[in-house]
Amino acid sequence: MYKNPDSGLVRRHSNPTEPIGYTRMPDTPRTNQESKTTGIPLGKRIQCVLMVVGMTALACWSLILLDVQSGRGASDDWYYHWVAINQFAAQWPEPDLGEYASATTPGYHLLLAPLVRGGMGHTGVQLVASLWTVGLMGLLAWIASGRFGRLGVVILLPLFGSMYVLYPGIWLLPDNAAWILLLGIIYLCITGKNWWGWIASGILLAALVWVRQIHIWAAAVICLSAWLGSSSPASFRELFGNPIQRVGRAVIAIAICIPAIVTLIWFLGNWGGLVPLTFQGVHQGANPATPGFMLAQLGLISLFFLPVLWTKVADTWAHHREWLLL
Repeated sequence: MYKNPDSGLVRRHSNPTEPIGYTRMPDTPRTNQESKTTGIPLGKRIQCVLMVVGMTALACWSLILLDVQSGRGASDDWYYHWVAINQFAAQWPEPDLGEYASATTPGYHLLLAPLVRGGMGHTGVQLVASLWTVGLMGLLAWIASGRFGRLGVVILLPLFGSMYVLYPGIWLLPDNAAWILLLGIIYLCITGKNWWGWIASGILLAALVWVRQIHIWAAAVICLSAWLGSSSPASFRELFGNPIQRVGRAVIAIAICIPAIVTLIWFLGNWGGLVPLTFQGVHQGANPATPGFMLAQLGLISLFFLPVLWTKVADTWAHHREWLLL
């Protein structure tokens, strides 16, 4: 602390970059009850997670215990995935991974096969498998609560009306076992923009390819996250700034994805196609309707994001119109 002879003002810190007369306010300590990353009280986030997890468990377990066995989900369960699980259980510990009754990679079925081999029935396996859906909704609730607090429960309510979310939580379908791994990859790539986050994402990607081979596209998310690094480019030009560093990170990210890529290649070679032999010619091949279908889906879903995207679209149109037209 010293007194400026010209102004008579007291400088309370010796830092020459601070203006004379400036008094630094002490940092407000963050309490143990407050999230370190979002500012939302930790208690509210936990409450959100518990409410969503409880609602998910109630919805799934009640239908499982009522032994509801009708509809598309039950059909796929009994005619495909339950058959594959029993096949692996009978063949354990040397299951045939080249031919089985599922169009997906066998990780989901391999994890459940020991339960069947140990004597667990269909209902018991359903209850165990439902934990992937409970975990998926719990992770979504944790992420949503970081932005909205307990209001995150309301944000997630539409998912309880989706057959694509509830069916895999009731019947033996591998969808949500894959989605929780994919969500983990995306979450790490957004929040953990460092080498530990990218390595963890690579491990999750390898596990993900064992559950559903179609999700190999998540490797592009890891590589893009590495390309961007820890900073968010303020303009399109900055996206290609520091090319040596960006390319270096992207190359290492590709190396991180190699175990998943090699796993997929091994399965393709073992099957002799994109899916096991039983499903070849049925669930693989080029479809000219795919581009139009994907654009239609993108256009429809984007409508719900217009309130958030509108300002970004206007700014992009003003500065990068040619890219939007392209």
